[in-house]
Amino acid sequence: MRITQQLVANLVRQRNESATARYYDVTSRISASSAVERPSQDPVRAARINNIERFTHDLDMLDNNRRTIKSDLNMAENLVASMQDLLVDAKALALSMSSDNNSEADRKNGAIAAQHLIDQFIGLANQRQSSGKYLFTGLSETTPPIDPATGTYRGDNMSRLVEIGPGVSIEATMAGADIFGPGEEVLTSMRALVTALATNDTDGIQATFDRLDDAHEILTLGRTEIGGRLATIEDIDSLSLDLRTTASMEHADLTAVDLSALAPQLSSAQNMLTAVVETTRNLMQQAASSWLR
Repeated sequence: MRITQQLVANLVRQRNESATARYYDVTSRISASSAVERPSQDPVRAARINNIERFTHDLDMLDNNRRTIKSDLNMAENLVASMQDLLVDAKALALSMSSDNNSEADRKNGAIAAQHLIDQFIGLANQRQSSGKYLFTGLSETTPPIDPATGTYRGDNMSRLVEIGPGVSIEATMAGADIFGPGEEVLTSMRALVTALATNDTDGIQATFDRLDDAHEILTLGRTEIGGRLATIEDIDSLSLDLRTTASMEHADLTAVDLSALAPQLSSAQNMLTAVVETTRNLMQQAASSWLR
């Protein structure tokens, strides 16, 4: 049979493609530091690697959720602590102004001081986050919780749930009832003090003692709730770190290149490629001789 140039070319191409592909397969796995560069090399292992990478991506998003909520709750805790300080000052003012040694003018001045405490309280409650939202309005996060003109609550008593861990969600906002009381007792107790002082009502001033204590307790419970959520986030942080570590270790095991196992494959691929080059040279020489006859 006559060896045509086309036959030689086809044979050369096929052998070169096969040898080159094998050589590339081995060298690419070594250079990529991955045991599976393409799914076709090991479909089962590739699928597991893909699942781990998706899981790690999900952990990244959950970590970001926790960081955001943790920042918001820390801010809320600091604000509530400042609100408690204002109630302590209000109670101290009430105790001081309840004495019969105070004149009507003294108590009117005391009413001004008490109103100033309310204004500070509303300023704390209406403080915006860096995102522009408010912390104590439940789901109405774009509305200031307290109306500065009336002192009434304008939010709702619902909370936004956010996933912070695999299958774990937490309330990311504070409902008004948790901070200001179900009947807005915190602010009404302070307003009652203003009214009693302004009207020189000694009995009314004394009646605010328990109401202010109850208001302080409401804030304490709210602060405790915030602390509990922060503790949950810390627990999930630890769990997430363990999950991430386990996933990273498994990913490393699945993608690690076994150089001792690949070395013989690389040597074999190199030998095959060298043999193909040599065979190709011989075939081309034979084809040339046949053509010259």
